[in-house]
Amino acid sequence: MINDKTKTIQRVVIFANGQYSAPKYYKETIQPEDYLICADGGANAAFSMGFIPDEIIGDFDSADAEILKKLDLEKTIYSQYPSAKNESDLELAIEKSISLSPDLIMIFGAMGKRTDHFLINVMLLNRILRGNIKAVMSDQTYDVFLIDDAIALQTEKDMKLTLIPLSDVVKNVETQGLRYALNKEDLYAGSSRGLSNEALGNRVTINLSEGRLLVIVIKK
Repeated sequence: MINDKTKTIQRVVIFANGQYSAPKYYKETIQPEDYLICADGGANAAFSMGFIPDEIIGDFDSADAEILKKLDLEKTIYSQYPSAKNESDLELAIEKSISLSPDLIMIFGAMGKRTDHFLINVMLLNRILRGNIKAVMSDQTYDVFLIDDAIALQTEKDMKLTLIPLSDVVKNVETQGLRYALNKEDLYAGSSRGLSNEALGNRVTINLSEGRLLVIVIKK
């Protein structure tokens, strides 16, 4: 089945099979023109909040059978994989999202439940970064970004941000709008130097010349 939304796509939203404790946040964040991909059981959360996914990807071991029957009447595309596979359902959803060449990939439901899953999900941001696509892993409390050059963030005063090097060294980190400013400073993996900084106002910028930096925004 061909979905016309793929012709003018700007944002892909992925529903992972994770925790969703604040439906209002997702309903306010998702836009009508977004292309919605559910990683298997993520379809349960999306459907419960009133969203009809454009595509469901995975081995279908966690998506509710009754929900799948209802979505079968919609224009939802099913992309089913064998249960014995090398990739997680979320990784498959990310690969599909990259193939659509959007401006932004938003990932919901990828934090919580299991620590090992969360850490792997964070590492999957590397794959999107290599595809030169912006991405954010998000819920009502956190926004998680992985950058290798620069980012500008909308913030609120006293909002906390943590910067974590994912490469051995992140070079020439320069920030504006943070209480504890970094002025072309190198950050090293294994150091807590970037932990729990604070926004001074409604805008924070971060620049670096080399390396990969995880940026975690604690929204409340």
